[in-house]
Amino acid sequence: MDQSTPTRHAQVSVLSCFPPSVGRDVAIAVVKALGASLANPDNRSLLCTDREVTWTMEVLSYGLTLPLDGDTVRLCVGIYLDWLMALVSKRDSIPPPISREPNVYAQKIVKHLYSLFLPRSDQMNPVYPSLCQQVLCAVQSLARESPLMTKETWETLLHFLLRINHTILAPPTPAGGISDLSMAVLLEVWLLSCSHWFPSHSLWQTCRQMLSSWRHQPVVVQQWTRIVSALTSRLLQLTFGPTFPHFKVPDEDAALIPTDMDDVRIPHTWYRFLHLFSSPVDLCGSTFHASTPLSQEGMFIEDEGELPAIFFRAMRGVSTLVDAFLGVSIMNKEPTEQLLPNTGMHI
Repeated sequence: MDQSTPTRHAQVSVLSCFPPSVGRDVAIAVVKALGASLANPDNRSLLCTDREVTWTMEVLSYGLTLPLDGDTVRLCVGIYLDWLMALVSKRDSIPPPISREPNVYAQKIVKHLYSLFLPRSDQMNPVYPSLCQQVLCAVQSLARESPLMTKETWETLLHFLLRINHTILAPPTPAGGISDLSMAVLLEVWLLSCSHWFPSHSLWQTCRQMLSSWRHQPVVVQQWTRIVSALTSRLLQLTFGPTFPHFKVPDEDAALIPTDMDDVRIPHTWYRFLHLFSSPVDLCGSTFHASTPLSQEGMFIEDEGELPAIFFRAMRGVSTLVDAFLGVSIMNKEPTEQLLPNTGMHI
């Protein structure tokens, strides 16, 4: 099993070797000059060689760690996202070396962007969630639109999204913020990867292991049930044909399943996603703590009030899948408060 994903650190720029004032001044000056081209994508890039691009990326990597009170971090994100689009279409604003080898540079850029999501003292700044959202949406667009991504780039994107979600969802406090978007993007990109480059067994195992430490966050079961239900709907059509009772899911959920996914891959993808959440019974009291690594045993105490509701959501999702395989018509559920009175659960 690949154990490296949760423990990797952010890329460290060579500018970190210098006094902070030196690194800050260099980053501000360089990023300001490059940022001018973002307003006009027809402008030719100032960078022409691999050496120039590599040096500039050291500066951009450092710039991502600076305080949010200026424009430097915003411009670093904008420049990197512009360069990532070399995997979708060519632009004059993109340095020629990146246009020639977009996969090689995209893998480096994504690793640098991870530092944006690490805990920082000024993450309550309203600019912060906006920048994180921009990065997540760019990665989502890349996975949807790029015809050029190699196996290595897909794998890098999946590792990147796993690390982001682990940073956001693993802590014991309620995630909030961009957690819904980050989890949704992870699962959608994972699905898209299944239709282009099926993730390795070790990567699936890593995802399952990491997701087991996120299950105290309600958003995890919400997004997981969406994907599994959409895959089940597609699987039933494929397995039993059009005469079998249709399992209806919302159009936006059905659209998450790539239309070009090979029929042979549908059952494999469904099976893997079904088992990502592991057993919902693990969420019950001591069983959940017993299945949690020792280093995390005490972290769920303040969230235990959420566990019954999360367990209910997971079991309701499984029940819906069972009904679908039996061909039972799925009716709209009554409000949870009516179904389960006096439980204190609000779903």
